[in-house]
Amino acid sequence: MNHKTQLNEQVDLFVAYKFIKILTTDFDKSDAYKKGIIDKNGKVLKKRRDLKGDERTSYTIFHTLIWNLKKILMRVPGLKSKLGNYATALYLLKEVYNRENKAGGEALLERILETLGDEGSDVDTLFESSFNKRLTSGVYIAKHEIITPAFEIVNEGDVILVGNEKESLCEVKDIPLFTAVHAKTGDELIISTSSVEKIHEDMSFAPEDVAGMAVFDVGSVPQKMMHGHTQNEKWNDNKFNSLNDDMKSAIKKYSYRNREKTIALRSKDGTITPFKRGRSSKK
Repeated sequence: MNHKTQLNEQVDLFVAYKFIKILTTDFDKSDAYKKGIIDKNGKVLKKRRDLKGDERTSYTIFHTLIWNLKKILMRVPGLKSKLGNYATALYLLKEVYNRENKAGGEALLERILETLGDEGSDVDTLFESSFNKRLTSGVYIAKHEIITPAFEIVNEGDVILVGNEKESLCEVKDIPLFTAVHAKTGDELIISTSSVEKIHEDMSFAPEDVAGMAVFDVGSVPQKMMHGHTQNEKWNDNKFNSLNDDMKSAIKKYSYRNREKTIALRSKDGTITPFKRGRSSKK
């Protein structure tokens, strides 16, 4: 590969990275919002011809195109995606490059990060400051929407399984990335520890999707829980204390990320008892 071709491909990858960065940044976190150019919903408050100094770099034609696309995507159910975190996005870009060009993605990724640093950007502000170097086995839930290597969407609250303790697949800007499995589809995911929350180390605590309900297996359904959960009941009430602490913690964490989902308990004889009605099922 000659130098000119390599430089062109580096520019392409850099532009792709910038596209993802702008697309996944909330309007009210952008420089344009902080400078009063747009409001929190992306509505333009200052016309481009009226911008001065560094305001022009905060609101370019590139921003306009991406923000218009973002507004369209936000109207479509299921597409309000953060595309995972930046580290995962960069990793996927590298993998796509390697798949199309056989090699070279790692070198180009390093050049992108170096270029960002040379331009005076604080690259570290794009990433969290500390990450675990290992991912322990267990049942996890997604803390935000995650994009898969096949560019499908894993929703916030979806169950993610890690069968064995894992060392990182690789690191992007000192952020370790790991492989895991999306419980619903069986697809392999690339995640960081900041993308997921662990609900239990025992795989049997993973809820099963039955008729649209998240069903947790328990030895027997406590009598106090037969009549379900009312909206204002607290998790430390006596009714909930009839569950063991591990199961109560797992259901509580899952419920927090899946407020629309109905949760049920299944006893050893197979009887399923709806316990907490999801918001979407309430009249």
